[in-house]
Amino acid sequence: MEFIISALASAAGSLGLEGVQRGYTRLKELLRSKFGAQSELVEAVKQWERNPDSAARKAVLAEELAKVGAEKDQEIIKAAEALHQAAGRSQVDARGAQIGVLGDHAEVKGGIHFGDKG
Repeated sequence: MEFIISALASAAGSLGLEGVQRGYTRLKELLRSKFGAQSELVEAVKQWERNPDSAARKAVLAEELAKVGAEKDQEIIKAAEALHQAAGRSQVDARGAQIGVLGDHAEVKGGIHFGDKG
């Protein structure tokens, strides 16, 4: 269950990227379809989304994931893995440089341009 929360959290800051948004939506749709749109788990996800930095909301989300045994569902685990990879694989900064996050360091591709010298 901690892995699922980690995947959701890693994506939260990168939802503007198409692959991340797609993966995030896929995971949420799986949770909704498997456990019900009105389930306590889906409600916990919604509450967590409103304040993802809240330890209390994260704890409730973890509790609800544990209750339904989400960490044992292979389809959910695969969706969480795909989301985690999409969120960690690359991010695009405001100048369009691709930043690949690899463990404790980042690799910049595409260059960073600070404007022309006149």
